[in-house]
Amino acid sequence: MADNIAWDSFASSTGENSARSPTLGDALSRVTFGELSSPTPLANTLERAGEEAKQVTAQNKSMLVVVGRARRLAVESHEAELGVLLAEQGAGQVGTEVRKTIGDVGCAFAISATKASLLVVQACEAASS
Repeated sequence: MADNIAWDSFASSTGENSARSPTLGDALSRVTFGELSSPTPLANTLERAGEEAKQVTAQNKSMLVVVGRARRLAVESHEAELGVLLAEQGAGQVGTEVRKTIGDVGCAFAISATKASLLVVQACEAASS
């Protein structure tokens, strides 16, 4: 919820950001957001990203997938679904350190055949001075 509010405030073309730079407006026009409700969110997200990657590649462009990782603050666990994906991809040897480092969603993209660059981000509290 907080992420959605922050993004809406930043990306909105009305309100305090209505005078945003043309560069920002151009950049935001190339970003695609979507919501997905699924019993298998990792598999469906990989499928959607694969479809997008095909379109982007056909246009001679590249795709960047940005995922967050927050094990401590995660609302739901993707551990079981990731286990299935690891088995399907023959990537059963992916160590727990990979999952700890880039998170379950990042790990799913890393083992997939999706032709996209991957950026994994994690929020942290500001350091006190």
